[in-house]
Amino acid sequence: MASLVLILAAIGLVVAAATAGLSHLARPAVMGRLVALPEGQRANLLLLWAWLPPLAGLLAVAAVLVPSLLTAAGLMADHCLLHGTHHSHLCLLHPGTTPTVPAAGPLLALMAGLLAGGAAWKGRQLARAGRSWRTLRRVAAWERGDRTRILESGRPVAATVGLLRPTVLVSRGLLERLDPPQARAVCAHEAAHRRRRDPLRLALARAGTALHLPGTRRALYGALALAVERAADEAAARSVGDRLAVAEALLAAARMRPAAAPGPGFCEAPLEARIQALLADAPAQGSPWRGAGSALAGLTVAVLALSPQFHHGLETLLGHI
Repeated sequence: MASLVLILAAIGLVVAAATAGLSHLARPAVMGRLVALPEGQRANLLLLWAWLPPLAGLLAVAAVLVPSLLTAAGLMADHCLLHGTHHSHLCLLHPGTTPTVPAAGPLLALMAGLLAGGAAWKGRQLARAGRSWRTLRRVAAWERGDRTRILESGRPVAATVGLLRPTVLVSRGLLERLDPPQARAVCAHEAAHRRRRDPLRLALARAGTALHLPGTRRALYGALALAVERAADEAAARSVGDRLAVAEALLAAARMRPAAAPGPGFCEAPLEARIQALLADAPAQGSPWRGAGSALAGLTVAVLALSPQFHHGLETLLGHI
């Protein structure tokens, strides 16, 4: 069984690496197509793209295991019996026919240790980045019942913090230096981040892009961060009924240099692109999950349809190695 798990892990890593390489090559063309989509739909597709290498690896492992699972459920004949014993088997029902990998146990332990160490390091970075903001969230006072907290501070602050239960933090010093329409725009923008759980979205994107090549990783995260801010800008414009007020609030708040937050903040760059979009006509709104849902459904159907051929091809390849 240890050999089977190690082979499956190797298959997943190889497919993930190949997917990352293809994503890097296709990045210019795909980015050009995504720019024309509504902000919410673009953000969800970019998040799916960020997770495409690990997702492709997991789907490849699933494709190998599907024949065994269908056989165990009585939905298809035993695949191992169909092609005999002339080559290696990757089967949960007959683990003894799996090719033997020397030192499979220690290699699996090493891989598990590396994954656990990487996850612990990332978690520590995330906890350290959000520690001071969690303190601010505890001392801030509730202003109203929509998870908006007001900091009694003269320092300009406008941010949405927290992953599972995000909270809007706005300082009294920032609100008092803005006109009423601008203050409403700031609060509406951050409320949109809270409703969409954008801090969690961005944290997931950082984790998902770990297997991408460096150039693609930076481009993906930058495009997602801009799409997230543009979606919140448009939500604020619809809420206050004035696109110009949101653009003016961006300029006014940027001049105050508000504190940088671990999650989405009101003055996140690039400001110029966001202001130009607000000064243009309102974009058409579409279903935010339509493209991402269709893509994920297509991948799942492809895995189920091609899994027997993929499974058999890998077994044949292993038999020749």
